[in-house]
Amino acid sequence: MIMKNLKKIIIVLISFVAIYSILLSLTDVTQISDSLMNIKLEFLPLIFGLVTFGWIILFIRWQILLKSNKIEIPLKSSFTIYISGFALQFIPGEIGEFLKVELLKNKFNISRSKSSPIVLSEMFYNATGLIALSIAGIWFFEFAIYIFGIFSSLLILFFYLINKKKYFFKIINYLIKIKFFKKYVESFSESVDVLQTTTKKKVLFYSICLSTLFWFVECIAIYLLLLSFGIITVDLLTLLPMYSSSIILGVISFLPLGLGVFEGSLAGFLNLNGVNITISLAVVILSRIITRWYSIIVGLIVLKITHGLTSNSKYGTTV
Repeated sequence: MIMKNLKKIIIVLISFVAIYSILLSLTDVTQISDSLMNIKLEFLPLIFGLVTFGWIILFIRWQILLKSNKIEIPLKSSFTIYISGFALQFIPGEIGEFLKVELLKNKFNISRSKSSPIVLSEMFYNATGLIALSIAGIWFFEFAIYIFGIFSSLLILFFYLINKKKYFFKIINYLIKIKFFKKYVESFSESVDVLQTTTKKKVLFYSICLSTLFWFVECIAIYLLLLSFGIITVDLLTLLPMYSSSIILGVISFLPLGLGVFEGSLAGFLNLNGVNITISLAVVILSRIITRWYSIIVGLIVLKITHGLTSNSKYGTTV
């Protein structure tokens, strides 16, 4: 699977390097070097610890979503599958977030029609958590009001569609004509009931709470990163909507990890709050390495160690 899409992976990686290089070329390298030399290293273990703790929060949500649809697999296997799912999250399309679908299929013969909607539900809850996080500090950052309004409307529309089969299938029939979506959209059309199950009652409540907690923990990690650079002009309540708005802008750009959009947005927001633009870009790129590339590297390692893409369904049953 990875070899088949090797060209896409290489192109995306080159794009990341190019964008980061361009951003850094627009800054004062000497100033960045001085800032990195003076960074307070005692913050780093706590920052990485918080980011790792965030994975545990998401894994608990993953378990809730699996159990709500009667998917029972060994806890250890479930954890390695979830962590392995980070490996290709920088690739747009079916390879990224839906890697877990392939892993469940290969290892436990769980049909895509049952697991694909769970991954889609995760995306829904990630977005919902961002909205909830924005509310916490929306009055401290006016721009977040507009992002909150637009994104909330889209989430309400999505929630409405999955609970109205007639309109849901109209969207499915349109998407199935697009090659990019076809493989998994066909699965969605067979499993709207799974989507409804993962967005109702206790599952909805716990998943939203866990998603919000995840983004809050990650935002604290970024706040500590600012403090490690000696930046005290941005408080946590101001950072919450700034960070969530930057991620939302990156999401709606449809670029892998919001490449360039997230970095430029957050650096600009920090600059508006008194942080030198050169330092802002350095902090943002470093935050991206810590919060995303760290998980990607760990995901790739776990995927390699566990031979995740090797078919082995002896522990599971066909569903």
